Amino acid sequence: MFKTYFPKRYFAYFGVLFIVWYTLSLLFFGVYSATEDVVISLAQNMLFPTLIFILTFFYMRSSVNDWNDRFAVAVGWSGLSLVLAGMLSKPMYGFDWSMVVNPTSVTGLWIPMVVSLFGSLAQVWYKKRK
Repeated sequence: MFKTYFPKRYFAYFGVLFIVWYTLSLLFFGVYSATEDVVISLAQNMLFPTLIFILTFFYMRSSVNDWNDRFAVAVGWSGLSLVLAGMLSKPMYGFDWSMVVNPTSVTGLWIPMVVSLFGSLAQVWYKKRK
């Protein structure tokens, strides 16, 4: 079962998602700290849902794309990103992991999960359209 829902490709796509997201988030955070521009804040908040939609769409192209796989991607990628962000909070920002992993951030993970499900459903729609 582990190989069915979590192949190497699953972790490769997540690695791309996390590296791009974390790097761009740091850049957006630095620019926002310097300029305090509202557009930068909006772009930073839209970055993770947009990336997760795009990468879920491409991941589901050659995947089983059933509901079990969709939920494995939605919950797995959101959970892994939360855990890795918590692990990197001390070396990158200098504060404790409990400031990243808290009830508010866990509650906020429903948005990437729903966006991931939309990305997988968009792939189904795209395949039917072809």
